[in-house]
Amino acid sequence: MRPRILLFLSGVFIFVIAGVSSAHAYNELSQSASIRSTGEKPLNQQALLDNFNTQSAINLWNCITGTFHSEKDNPDPTKPKIPTASCTVSFTNAPGIAYEGYSLKLDYDVSVQDSYAGYYSKLGVSISPPPQANLSAYTAVSFWARAEGGVNNPQGFKVELHDYTPPLANGEPFYQIAYYDTANQLTTSWRKYTIPLASFKDYSSTVLDKTRVAELVFTIEWSNVEYGHEVGTMYIDDVKFE
Repeated sequence: MRPRILLFLSGVFIFVIAGVSSAHAYNELSQSASIRSTGEKPLNQQALLDNFNTQSAINLWNCITGTFHSEKDNPDPTKPKIPTASCTVSFTNAPGIAYEGYSLKLDYDVSVQDSYAGYYSKLGVSISPPPQANLSAYTAVSFWARAEGGVNNPQGFKVELHDYTPPLANGEPFYQIAYYDTANQLTTSWRKYTIPLASFKDYSSTVLDKTRVAELVFTIEWSNVEYGHEVGTMYIDDVKFE
């Protein structure tokens, strides 16, 4: 996949891919101002970020979670951009499906070429500067994941940590994307993933800055799933830093 630059403009994150801009629309599941505060440190920072047992749009660090999807320009510039992918969040405690208690369920559709969608969990609650957390006390992020089964199997997905760097010359904040590609590792059985934070690097191989991490992101991309698996379901549980 080509290098991406992520900008924040009026509530929408924009990726610049090889000089071509494509919108990455974020949908906050909750926008309650009451859960936000000033400062860099989350209201309730602990090792466990979310186990989804509260079935809430707010993670255990009291930060917002939500979904995002790729978009394309509308032929009519006066109308909103057109989604090219989707990701829907729900929670399940179905026996034989859920890992423990409730698990996060992501139903995705990345059937359009070069599309992508996924789920994010914010790690900080400040508004200015953008939300960020200091993860210096941790060396890894871990979580459990599995696929639905059959054709409902994304095969591979991407785990990203976005760190906040100083604003660009135009005053807009810049998010460096560090990522860990789990291509061809997801199966229909629950599996624990433990990823060293040192493994998260951007496209220029720069290691993640653990002192100012804004969010944890799970991304499913058209280019990272096998033919016939572009529409499906995956489950995630017990997301924590270690």
